Amino acid sequence: MCEFYGVTADYILKGEDTKNQKTTFDKRAKLIIFGIMSGVGAVLCCLLPLFASIYQQSEANTWSSWYTNANDYITEWPIFGILIIALALLFIGITGLILSFLQEKYKDKISAIISDWFSGW
Repeated sequence: MCEFYGVTADYILKGEDTKNQKTTFDKRAKLIIFGIMSGVGAVLCCLLPLFASIYQQSEANTWSSWYTNANDYITEWPIFGILIIALALLFIGITGLILSFLQEKYKDKISAIISDWFSGW
């Protein structure tokens, strides 16, 4: 009966479509994960001047020589590493959110393009 009607046994017995529930949960999980990634990236970008100021104070205490402008330390290695991580998180998060929405809206077109692309190999 399942094959004939194209549904799961849970749907026939319980009247619930567990496949649909799972995809809804997967979509929500993707949105939460990509949202958190982009949020953390944005917060790190906003905190870079604070990190640069802390690094400036550390340089002043350690070497007795430092840049007068704390923002000049953003291009120095420890802070620059944080900048790279923040921008990567921001880019991946925003790209994931956009692709999640586009995948939901243009699901049939995207799957057709992907299958055509792979069939060409």
